This record gives sequence, C-alpha cells and structure tokens, in this order.
Amino acid sequence: MSSPVTKSLPVLLGPSEATPGGTLLLTAMDTALASLPMVALFIFDRPIDQAAETIRRALSRALVPYYPVAGRLDGTAHGLTIACTGEGVAFVAALASCTLQDARLTEPRPAVSLEELTPTYAGQYTMDPPLLLMQVTEFSCGRFVVGVTWDHVIADGVGMAQFLQAVGEFARGSSSLSVAPVRLDYCHPDFPPPIISMTKALVSSSHNEFPSSYISVPVSFINLRPCLANGDILDLVRQVKEAKARVSYTFVNGAGEMGGRLRGTSGYDTLFVTSWWNLGFDDIDFGAGGPVQVVGDMKRKVLPSCILCGRKDKADGVAAMALCVREEHQEAFLAELRKLE
Repeated sequence: MSSPVTKSLPVLLGPSEATPGGTLLLTAMDTALASLPMVALFIFDRPIDQAAETIRRALSRALVPYYPVAGRLDGTAHGLTIACTGEGVAFVAALASCTLQDARLTEPRPAVSLEELTPTYAGQYTMDPPLLLMQVTEFSCGRFVVGVTWDHVIADGVGMAQFLQAVGEFARGSSSLSVAPVRLDYCHPDFPPPIISMTKALVSSSHNEFPSSYISVPVSFINLRPCLANGDILDLVRQVKEAKARVSYTFVNGAGEMGGRLRGTSGYDTLFVTSWWNLGFDDIDFGAGGPVQVVGDMKRKVLPSCILCGRKDKADGVAAMALCVREEHQEAFLAELRKLE
C-alpha cells in the first residue's frame, strides 16, 4: 500500500542572519544524553496560510538567537562540545493526500504512521548530523502537523518548547521574541556519578522493538490514594515536603544505593514513565492557536516506557504514548485498555 504522504528531500536550513561562532561546553549529564533522539508531533486542526513555507522562514529566523541549535557536536580535548558552526537544521516539507481526520493520528493504530510524519536520523546522516530535524506536513483539508526530532544534547523538553514557541512567534509576524534565550555556564551542579553512569548505560543500551501506541486512559479509571483524595490539604502538603526531603539523600548521600537500584532497570518488567505536561508544548502557536494534540515518541527504545503527552486540560481522560510492550503482546495490551472504556 502506497503512502499518502509525499515528502520533499531534506534541506539544510541555516540562520537567516550571521551568528556567533565558538564552542559551548557540556555538562556530564548533557554528554551522557548526547545522540539520544527525541521525537514530538504537534497536530493542528486549524490551517494557516502556506504552513510549510511560513514555518520554514520562521525557523530560519529563530536560529539566529538560538544559534547553537544550528551547530554540530564536536569532540575536543575537553570532551564533547557544541561547535556553533551555523550549518543549520534539516527541514522537510510534505503533503498528505488525505484529510487530518482520515489519518486518525490519535488512535492506537493510525491510518498514517507517525514515522511518515516525523523526520529521522536513520540512513540520512553518517557524519556530523544536524541537532534538529523538522517536517511540516500539510493535509488535503488544510490542517497540518509538525514533526520534530532533536538530539537531547541540545535541549530538554522545556528548552525545546521554548525554542518552538520562538519559531511560532516569528511565524505569527513578531519582529522580536518575548523571551530571549539566556545561557549561563556552570550554573547547574552536576548529578552524582552513579546517576551519570546509569544514564550513559541506558542511552548506550541496545534498541528494543516496542511498537508505539497512542492511548487514552479514562478519568474514571484514575484513582488517587484514599489518603490523598480524601485527606486534608495540610496532610498532602506534609507528604510532599517529606518526599522532597528524601530527594537529597537519594541522589547525594544515597547515591551508591540508588546506583544499585538503577542498574536493575533493564528488563521487560520495568516501566519508565515521564510526563510532558507543563513543559510548554501546548503553547506552541504558528498562527492559528496551539496544537490539539501533542504526541511524544522515542526513536531509540531502551526501556518499556510511557509518555504522558496529551493535553492535560482534556476532561475525558489522560492521553499517552505507550512504548511498553513487544509486538506479540500489543493486541492483548490494547484489548485490556478497551475494557476500561
């Protein structure tokens, strides 16, 4: 069956103006996460004029204040750095012959796969890959989706949301940014060595074939512990404070103990859960409002994982990307989820 998505060849898109050179040093945690590709798909149900071209121009402008994004990873005597070369990011314009509704992107088995809507490093770049890849796909109904793949070394979720919000401001015609990027070297203490070692081990682990399934868990199934749901607000505050007080022991005084626990997180009986709520992805606006859905994914799947990535203001349930079961178990997994409806 032929794909309904027709893509342009990737082009390198540089900053619209000259940018500073130089190199940026990385923390030990940045280095541990280098070459870990992250993926986000933003679904917009209202069209903008010439979506791909509008976003392409805005992206080029955003690369001026965010010039490190247009650079490349570089190994030096001081370790891994980001060389601010201004070489650019990869950009793909695509057209889909179906409507956004027909694509059924937020169903467990979409008619158009997420892989067709997000750019990938695989087979594209053998040397000096861009730190960010973007694909804008316009559907026959005028609606569009934006797929972004980036190297975790350049930004975490909050940083990527801030960058894409900047692209959105330029797409909407702003002449300057409401929030300018600021870099402060050596302002963050590094994580304890056991945490760094664990992160390196996970990132370098072999890839597992966990199919991606966009799922929704009904609100009726989500239950708080009785002591939280029915307890006094002061009791809740006390429990949160006690939990926060244990963090310093866990990551500093108890680093050896924690390292021992984390070394066991490599099996099929482990579930890694992360939340993309409150990162700012819901506030990305290229001209017609924010995305109706945010879909997170991982190109390299090491542990069974679940990403809470749907809009948190949805009243009907919690949406998430599940990457936690093998192909032979996926049908049974989805069948169990349907029983919750």
